[in-house]
Amino acid sequence: MGSTRAARRRLLTGIIGTITLLLAMGAVPANADQEKQLVLTSGLATGARYVNNPDLIFKDLESGTPVEKLGGEKSATSKVPAPQEAKKQQEESRHGYTAKMSDYATPKSVADDDSEYDYPTAEECRAHSESGQAGGWFKNRYSFCHRAVAWAKVQSCLGNVCIPPIGEAEIGIMIIGKGRKGPVQGTQWDRYVKFETYIESIKLSGPFTADDALWTTKLVCQGLPDSSCVADASTQSEWTGKLNTLTMGGDFPLLDAQFISPGLESMKENGNQLAHAVVQSYSHFTLPDADLKQVDSPWAKEADVRFDSAWYADRALGSIFPWATPWIKYDGTGASPYPQGAEHVRYALTNPTLTIPNLPSKKIPGGSWGDPIHRLYQDYSDVNKTRYNSNNYYAREYGCKIGWPDYTSWVSPEGEPYECDEFPFRSTYEGAARFKDEYDGPQYTNWFSARPIPKSDNGNAGTVLKNWYRNDRILDGDPFYVVPPAAP
Repeated sequence: MGSTRAARRRLLTGIIGTITLLLAMGAVPANADQEKQLVLTSGLATGARYVNNPDLIFKDLESGTPVEKLGGEKSATSKVPAPQEAKKQQEESRHGYTAKMSDYATPKSVADDDSEYDYPTAEECRAHSESGQAGGWFKNRYSFCHRAVAWAKVQSCLGNVCIPPIGEAEIGIMIIGKGRKGPVQGTQWDRYVKFETYIESIKLSGPFTADDALWTTKLVCQGLPDSSCVADASTQSEWTGKLNTLTMGGDFPLLDAQFISPGLESMKENGNQLAHAVVQSYSHFTLPDADLKQVDSPWAKEADVRFDSAWYADRALGSIFPWATPWIKYDGTGASPYPQGAEHVRYALTNPTLTIPNLPSKKIPGGSWGDPIHRLYQDYSDVNKTRYNSNNYYAREYGCKIGWPDYTSWVSPEGEPYECDEFPFRSTYEGAARFKDEYDGPQYTNWFSARPIPKSDNGNAGTVLKNWYRNDRILDGDPFYVVPPAAP
């Protein structure tokens, strides 16, 4: 330790001597009130430019790029949005994932282990460029990944004039978020979410290689209200240790944090019990035996989290990443168990003005960003049940019976009767009854498509949709989109 301090004192003496010489030469403007000082500047950098090549952090800083442009924040100020604002941000974020309906032929809730959630691997995270951007990459509603670089530099300064750094630190980190279903262990109604921090790369020089050079990293959850997201004391959400003891890679995370959102009993009378939170990461470097001025931008937003206790979703309790906006995709191939249902969806989205009922100016929502459809859960309330049944009634009476008056007498080659299929689905707020005055208004008259399809086809398409709603926690009012299936 003594030799380390002596070496640092010799280095600092040389730096001060260099600045003094520059002053004598007139290269640095002198000011009697200015004092020479070591300055440690640090932060968190995001963006593919820095995640893939951390050395560019210091090159950009040297060329005049402001610290705040690297992606870090000076304080934990990420605002937790109110529910309606959170839903608006979700729809505007355009972070999408595709859910293949062929994966939902049966409920996916087979075991409460990681295999059920399809969490991202480290390789998958690195392969998606979005993981290095602000906002991260969402594999699905339960899977989040973000990569960043914790960085620091120390240099000697006289006022605002500094010489090149005498030491630098770069720590590449990968943060994986894991939404969960069911209650946290040891409770009956408390929801939870997991976050893990892995070390991807380490590069240290100068004072940052010393035994007394420390680094602190932590994950913090801010809820609305504050009590709606608290750290589980039995898990590790913070680490402080020697920089030169850090190791990268491996199967075990440096941080394995769990955050809990207390809830009431999951039942209709208590509603969805939505709670919104923001998880942020923090980085701080310490050189304790040096007289340093510290300039930090140590905070970075990781992800928004939504907790719910929806009694009609899988295992009643859960947490998801609401910015992961779903796009569902039906299988339109010959092997599909719902070929005519898939073809109807495709035709409605790609040829809306040619569908029944006829309307040359018709627009059908659900197929493009900014124009989602929203789930209508029929048993959420009596109002919802009425609207759900009205969607079915108007699709049948103003669609199928207008275009095919005798369809109820049809029989498929397999001996099945035909049913009226509609898009947008009756289980959405954009269904056929949307035009009514008590809903969205007459400007939406006939903004739907209806056609007869065999009963089993219609039933199979409805089953996978229900399974998906339940598994991915698509709650009443949640937005989603539909990818037009390929033409048969």
